[in-house]
Amino acid sequence: MFDSFGKAEQLSWKVGITLVLPLAGYGIWLTEALFARPNPQWAFLLLVWTLGATLLAWGLTRGGAGRIFDRLDRHARSIAIGLMVIAAIVLIAVSVIQARYFAMSVYTEDTAYYSQVLW
Repeated sequence: MFDSFGKAEQLSWKVGITLVLPLAGYGIWLTEALFARPNPQWAFLLLVWTLGATLLAWGLTRGGAGRIFDRLDRHARSIAIGLMVIAAIVLIAVSVIQARYFAMSVYTEDTAYYSQVLW
């Protein structure tokens, strides 16, 4: 027979592991500092990302998943459309920046490709 204490202890152990896993990944990445100097900006961004993942895991293990998933389900269409618009704007911006600053001249495209196709 299972007692309620054993079940609660097992659940708290799983919650603890879930919360520590993102931080353990950050610790593993920081071992690079033993062999080379890590980039401080990337280290900070990775720490922020790890803390965000840890907070998300904490919220999901505390029973907040139902509210989060309900909100995502209610706004799924607008979220998808917004992400598509953002992706389109970013791709257009990258194309314009490439054409404006990284193109060598008007004739940067390889015209030999077209002649090979024609012949």
